Amino acid sequence: ADDSTKHWMDLIRRHQMMCSNLDRELEVGRKELHHAQKRAVDVEGQIEKHAVELSEENAKYFAALEEVKIREGRIAEVEKLVGKAEAKLAQQQSLYDSVCADRNLYSKSLIDCNAEIEEIKKKFKMAFHRIEQLKDEVRSKEAKLMKAHFEKNKMTRGNARVRESLESAQERIEGLESI
Repeated sequence: ADDSTKHWMDLIRRHQMMCSNLDRELEVGRKELHHAQKRAVDVEGQIEKHAVELSEENAKYFAALEEVKIREGRIAEVEKLVGKAEAKLAQQQSLYDSVCADRNLYSKSLIDCNAEIEEIKKKFKMAFHRIEQLKDEVRSKEAKLMKAHFEKNKMTRGNARVRESLESAQERIEGLESI
């Protein structure tokens, strides 16, 4: 975009220089025309004698007018180029403004998303901490349950030995009673 703008700015400078040159040349042509007309008044009495000179001056005048028309055409072309360059510059400025607006919108969206991510991280840490607490509670309860289970099994084995002892004692009592 900078090269294009530089190119158009160079064209505009050249156009301005051409315009200045054309203005000077036009002024020179006008002065020549004015000089020719002044001479025509001065030599009015000698018209026939100087008819050839007058004809030459008229030719120069019309050639200058033709040159002015040609240069005005060139000026119009340069002005069209300048107009196109200005339109393109305006379009590029519009695109730049659009990109800036999009960037600002995306930046705000990013900030919002980062805030939301931080909030989710906080909730996740809290949930993770709660899960760890629950795991610790479950481990503690499992340990108590296993201890109670071992105690029950110990009691059951103790009860079985007592039952066996009792049965054995009853058999002996019955054996002694039958004697």
